[in-house]
Amino acid sequence: MTAVPEIRFSPYIEDERSARKSAPERCLVTFFDRHDLKANLISLLPGQALATVQATGAIANENLPLDAIRSIRFTEPVDIKRSVAHFRKHGIMVQAIARKAPFILTYRDGRVLTGELHGYGTAQGG
Repeated sequence: MTAVPEIRFSPYIEDERSARKSAPERCLVTFFDRHDLKANLISLLPGQALATVQATGAIANENLPLDAIRSIRFTEPVDIKRSVAHFRKHGIMVQAIARKAPFILTYRDGRVLTGELHGYGTAQGG
């Protein structure tokens, strides 16, 4: 299996990850019907609805169907920077940048996740 492609943010957000290796990414996988799993994310294939992880301390990889996963949270912090100049470099004329926006996500089992949205984009698989 190939390594996880570089995690991409919106082109309007600068991040410090570009200087770091792209994989594997340390993460916490939460499920709908089993205990959380600390692991390294080996690959994420939305088109095949599959994630491959290596649990902390394990030798073998584990293939996980995406419909069994509640969330995959990267455990290393990301330093996100936004600036008017960076937006303008991408052809967007702005005078001010709104800060983080609150979000609420309701899972299929009714559990709710809240947080602050730094930005978003679309990609294959969501």
